[in-house]
Amino acid sequence: NQRQGTCAESENIPDGLCYKDSDCPPGEPVVAGNGVKTGRCLRAGKMQRGTCEIFAWCPVETKSRPSKPLLGKAEDFTVYIKNFIRFPKFNFSKTNVLDTEDRSYLKFCQFDPKNLYCPIFRVGSLVSWAGSNFQDIALQGGVIGIQIEWDCDL
Repeated sequence: NQRQGTCAESENIPDGLCYKDSDCPPGEPVVAGNGVKTGRCLRAGKMQRGTCEIFAWCPVETKSRPSKPLLGKAEDFTVYIKNFIRFPKFNFSKTNVLDTEDRSYLKFCQFDPKNLYCPIFRVGSLVSWAGSNFQDIALQGGVIGIQIEWDCDL
């Protein structure tokens, strides 16, 4: 639940440690840190050393990972990926959605190699096709790129 705003930099980031406001020049990015310094040194209680306040996604992430994924059952969630191409010179266009009169088609279809004209993809399938394990990604996080190839023989 991060939001853009101001917060304390992580205590684990050496460039984010400070003793006074002048140790945190405003507008300077924290080296290997999480954001940009605001000019304030934040100290808890009577502590001498603190951390620079930063403009970033707050609160900053910690190194610890949860023991179980927040959305561990999300592998059955679905994603709608609609794409199309158009070649005006040849008066040709194509989409990955089946042209049908059946209004319920998209509610019940699910993409697979035999059903190419359904743009509904199961998240667990996407992760598997990318060569990863869903439970690992659910715990550690990850990024998956989708490459769409059209084989057009005009």
